[in-house]
Amino acid sequence: KTFSIDTNLTSLPTETTTFTLTDDALDESPTKARVHLTEFVGGSYISWDSTPTSGEVTFTVNGNEVTVNLAGITLEADAVNNAPNDQNGALSGTLKFYR
Repeated sequence: KTFSIDTNLTSLPTETTTFTLTDDALDESPTKARVHLTEFVGGSYISWDSTPTSGEVTFTVNGNEVTVNLAGITLEADAVNNAPNDQNGALSGTLKFYR
């Protein structure tokens, strides 16, 4: 499984920053981000992506600690996903990492 949050930033934010989610991995706006989840199954993959209606993601900065709350972010199933993986979903949980 691979999970990513793609932004147009060259480094992690130094202050709390909120991004509007999009489905465009090439969007160069510094205020947008894309969330992507992929799982490789056998010789193929299944994936889910954020869309412009997925909401927002906030990187909360506290010193060197960065926390990302994923609760409520919705992801759209890729059109090539077969059942039962053809359903949209919602994320939960928190990511915590250090700069």
